[in-house]
Amino acid sequence: MNVGGLVASTLDGNDASLNSNTKTFSGTGTGTIINKGNLVAAEGGYIALLANQVSNQGIITAQLGTVALAGGSAVTLTFSDNSLVQVQVDQSTLNNLAENKQLLIANGGQVFMDAGAKNSLLASVVNNTGIVEAQSVSSHKGVINLLGGMDAATLNVADNSQIITTAGSSSLQGNVTNNGTVVFDQATTGTFTGTMSGTGKLVTQNTGTLILTGNNVYTGGTQVNAGSNLSISSGSAIGTGRLDLVGSSTTPATLTTTADTTISNAITVSGDPIFNVSSGATATVSGVIIDGVAAGDVGVQGGGTLKLTAVNTYTGPTTVGSGSSLVLSGAGSIANSNVANSGTLDISGSTNGSVIKSLSGAGSTNLGSQVLVLSNAIDT
Repeated sequence: MNVGGLVASTLDGNDASLNSNTKTFSGTGTGTIINKGNLVAAEGGYIALLANQVSNQGIITAQLGTVALAGGSAVTLTFSDNSLVQVQVDQSTLNNLAENKQLLIANGGQVFMDAGAKNSLLASVVNNTGIVEAQSVSSHKGVINLLGGMDAATLNVADNSQIITTAGSSSLQGNVTNNGTVVFDQATTGTFTGTMSGTGKLVTQNTGTLILTGNNVYTGGTQVNAGSNLSISSGSAIGTGRLDLVGSSTTPATLTTTADTTISNAITVSGDPIFNVSSGATATVSGVIIDGVAAGDVGVQGGGTLKLTAVNTYTGPTTVGSGSSLVLSGAGSIANSNVANSGTLDISGSTNGSVIKSLSGAGSTNLGSQVLVLSNAIDT
């Protein structure tokens, strides 16, 4: 069905608000709206489904517009001219639900999946077992808002499903149970402040920066693609799975650390990844760094210190930028790598010295009482 704009609701509309930009709906019914068809809004239009429980089992598309699934007993829709710009659940009943089982598309627009008022303690669920897509189109950002009630709300991303978002800090709100894939595809800087759990994977791509501030416990791993920057202040932000830094030969994948922290995840590097450690901070990597889908480099930038404590086997070169430091501590080693040092290479805290293939550059080297062995010194 093709429409310019559509609001389907089991809630009663407030007559006094019908001519206002803010339209309110409320009711005590327990009705459910289920879409099993193909709903298409005109470009810039909207489709909003409002009920105690809302389920999309078909396809809903609103290019440059808004798709909204709102579960609650009172909902406010805010319009600007003919565009739906905000959806808010104002009042909850027990077990409010907003779920997507198939496909929601609002490229260049926004998707709202909202169940439960912000301050409600009643159990509510936002559940995705399909695909939610709101990618940027031209200069129009795509935004995905997954919103639940207070502590009782659950946001689920099911196995084999995806949340794809191109926006920043407004993109995902609340805690997310991710058993599929959450993709942050953004060209600007955005922050996810919630907590992510589950067996799923987090992927960041495009040319923007994703900032993670929560203590996340998802186990499916984190992937940073070429051109993207993932910024953390604590190693707990990236869960417990493997960290894949997938750069290319010309475009790095960047991990930025902004405070002293330890990263215990196993790490793969492909292409030309960068560890961007803020000045004055130390990022201690206790997980092993190995080659990924291709041989990987390690670049150290940002003016801080990257400390490696594991026996790392990656085979690409290691580059230490001016003002930055690479510390090999304890058993830490990079025996398969050539080092180009414009900053500081420090092996004074190593257990039995260190082995690297070769050493070049005008940077300083701190040996302490240890021995640095160049296994391929003829190439320096």
